[in-house]
Amino acid sequence: QRLALHIHGDGASSVFVGNAAPLDPSFWAVGITGVALGSELTVAGMTIQANASTGALTRPVVLVQDCAGSVTLHGCAFPMLFAGVAAETLSLRQASWTILSSSSIDAYSGAVGIRAASSGLWIQDSTVVPGDMQLFKVGLQAVVLEDSALYVVSSVLRGNAGANSGGPVCSLPTLPLKSAGKPGWHAIESFGASIVKIVGGPGALIQGGDAGAGLCPMYFVPGGNAIRAHDATQVLAAPIAGLLQSGFPSSGAPLPAIEVSESAIAFQGAPLYPSLDVVPTLASPGASIQLEVQGNPQSRVVYFAALELADAPIAMPGIDGALALAASFFPLGSKMLDAQGAASLSVVLPADPAFVGLAPRVQVLEFGPAQLAVSNPELIVLL
Repeated sequence: QRLALHIHGDGASSVFVGNAAPLDPSFWAVGITGVALGSELTVAGMTIQANASTGALTRPVVLVQDCAGSVTLHGCAFPMLFAGVAAETLSLRQASWTILSSSSIDAYSGAVGIRAASSGLWIQDSTVVPGDMQLFKVGLQAVVLEDSALYVVSSVLRGNAGANSGGPVCSLPTLPLKSAGKPGWHAIESFGASIVKIVGGPGALIQGGDAGAGLCPMYFVPGGNAIRAHDATQVLAAPIAGLLQSGFPSSGAPLPAIEVSESAIAFQGAPLYPSLDVVPTLASPGASIQLEVQGNPQSRVVYFAALELADAPIAMPGIDGALALAASFFPLGSKMLDAQGAASLSVVLPADPAFVGLAPRVQVLEFGPAQLAVSNPELIVLL
């Protein structure tokens, strides 16, 4: 039997979830474990934060572990009240499919934004910026992968800037025993047999952190890469100008946006997959919503919906991307993308209170001149 649990707030500005023991920072604010294959869990419209004010939190703010089913975090904010109190904001451990959508991991949100081990992660219409970019520089990478798969669309991921001190020490007549800054952090750093797919989409940016300024001008301190791939990682990124950017070094030319080592490989020639966004992200029965698509100009897109996700993303021969909807999906309509590759479909939700609490999903199939491709799945939260 398929089980679905949806925990919905009415907006991240008014619903807060946190660990209840400010003096004991050893527990996470939210722990999600044991979502079985064929089941799904949705958490939407909330602010989730660690409340510890002293000490160092050795655990993540949100833990998703040992989940064969899907977990969706939608329309959530993940701030941190105090700098340096978490190991990472979101930790995935043996979690087959986690979707972070229309959410933000902002300043003071721990050393690493998201750390995934043996897991699958989709980031869409979200921002992941770990730590304050200018003041305390407590953050590190936006995303760290270990034997995991990452899919990013219409999102901003930034590595943190390096500290302004702590680098090599120099001694000048005017600056005795001063230090250079530290390197900027990579936006995405991957290890093992990971797969990184960067689709692009409106507003997308993957950017390494700038080098710390420091006080030793003779030392070259690099900025971070957009993607730093180790071991047997495979990277596939859409060929969109400005999508991938390395951070500014202390002097000279920046590093490449993508840097690989060991047997890692990278291709920056992926097709432009369609991206889908639902506006607004939280709606009531009877309300009108817009399903906004960005894709290849002059292509036709068909909108599909389902009341639940598939057990796992389904790769289909001849179609780029993965089908995320359950087999009971049905069509909503179709549109032609304009010369800018944009289209919007207006949908009126059923005016039936019985729909409150449901979490239907929408996905589009694009019929392009040279490809068939599916978009990211988007959630409609009915309040």
